[in-house]
Amino acid sequence: MPYNHLDKLKVYSEISWLTSDIYCKMKYPSLSQVFIVSVTAVVVLFSSCLIHATGADLELLNRGIVKIQAQGDHPSVMGTGVIVRIHKSKAFIFTASHVVEGRKDIKVSFFSEPYQTYPAEVLKIEADDRKGLGLIVVRGELPQDIRALEVSSSGSLAAGEDLWIIGHPLNSNAFWVPRKVQYSIPQGRLLIVSGQIEEGNSGGPLLKNNKVIGLIVEELGEFGHAVPGGTLQLYQQSWRVGPNHASETSKKKRPNHFEGLTCVEKPSGQSNEVITNSTLRKALIEGIRSNSEYWKLTENISDLRLEEDFLNGVVDTVLQNPLLHKPDKDGDFICVKASAEINVEALKAYVQRRISARDLVEEEKNSPLVAKSDFKLRISTNKPDNHFTDGEPLIVKIKSDRDAYLKMDYFMANGSVAHLIPAVYKNKIFIKQGQEVTIGAEDSEFAIEVGEPFGTEMIEVCASTQPYEGRKSTELFDDGRTYANLELRGIRIIRREREQVKPEIACSSLPIVTSKR
Repeated sequence: MPYNHLDKLKVYSEISWLTSDIYCKMKYPSLSQVFIVSVTAVVVLFSSCLIHATGADLELLNRGIVKIQAQGDHPSVMGTGVIVRIHKSKAFIFTASHVVEGRKDIKVSFFSEPYQTYPAEVLKIEADDRKGLGLIVVRGELPQDIRALEVSSSGSLAAGEDLWIIGHPLNSNAFWVPRKVQYSIPQGRLLIVSGQIEEGNSGGPLLKNNKVIGLIVEELGEFGHAVPGGTLQLYQQSWRVGPNHASETSKKKRPNHFEGLTCVEKPSGQSNEVITNSTLRKALIEGIRSNSEYWKLTENISDLRLEEDFLNGVVDTVLQNPLLHKPDKDGDFICVKASAEINVEALKAYVQRRISARDLVEEEKNSPLVAKSDFKLRISTNKPDNHFTDGEPLIVKIKSDRDAYLKMDYFMANGSVAHLIPAVYKNKIFIKQGQEVTIGAEDSEFAIEVGEPFGTEMIEVCASTQPYEGRKSTELFDDGRTYANLELRGIRIIRREREQVKPEIACSSLPIVTSKR
């Protein structure tokens, strides 16, 4: 079913909610909630037609997604949560930390009882982190039809791949609204998706094939940031809310299973739990390093200076069913043991993406440019060696000896490309002869700050003596390999036939290296 049918469903559901609410409250106040719940059932019936579009049973998914309303010293908020475990009249729910942080009156509504609220309590939270996670629990007599959703590793995702979110956008009169989004790129520990992501979607699931492969922790209009499923699995174990089937699966022998152990000295004033959480990732990384499948697939990756970043990517996107074992104390040391499985196919895809990204930069750096021109285009950065570490500002200076129209792309270490001009710096499209244009300076509207993924990356700037058709402003990210293989590497020249003037193009590229501090 085309996407516009999904939009129609959203409109129908919103009209149904609004009309029924107004009508019932005016005529039969005591029956209003009953009638609205009936309308909900109709909306669910319509929603079932989305199964073949989303690859999911929407009603079953909705039973694992909750609406969260929270009040406190700050303005009240509405967000979304995902049930990850149900145990002894308790529902454990993941959400975004900013939805519940600093709030005392937290209420949860379940899909089959949208107007019934249940008090919730914060169990764990990544405090003071706008993009952090929170874990809440609802206790007592719960609806019988609720279910825990399966959290899965995000695995191998391609730029532009269609995914789904379900949430409670504030501008909608309906709840449990499904929307299609597109995967863009990973950024550090987060995934970036684009689409209609609004306030109220925070804490909601990022879905693929009926499974939660991420959790929306921040909405930025056209873009959203999501914690990947692999990280969610780690937190499930670290916060001791593993999936309902964890005890059964842990007893079975699993292929590509490995264990890792790391020991750290216990700093004074820190609890065992804090230390365990901070060293869990280290334990998994040590396990990966000792896994034969990992070395078999990565033997042709020689840039070991960036191995730590690579391994962190494996933890976030490739591992499945990570388990945290009981920490051991050894004098002043605490030893943390963790185990997991490596999804070999996902690892192959991840390795290939990193190799392709490295090769792409080398090809772009060494290949002849796509157009010849007599005029010169010079680019430089604010660091003579072009080596940047995490958090450092990146400033690019561009100078042309002709009046020209600019296009600036940033090829990243994960194989993606960001179109900085014209997608971000729209006021820098035209450059005057001899003028130096600065991108990312202190007086710029947007700054460029170096972050993960780290590696060999590249800035490429092209200038044309005639205007060219740039990409849409919303298309900030692309798959680098696909983009580089397009005719003129994404630049389509508009030739003014009446003038019969052939545009002249100059391109200049500048490899840079990014790394952790």
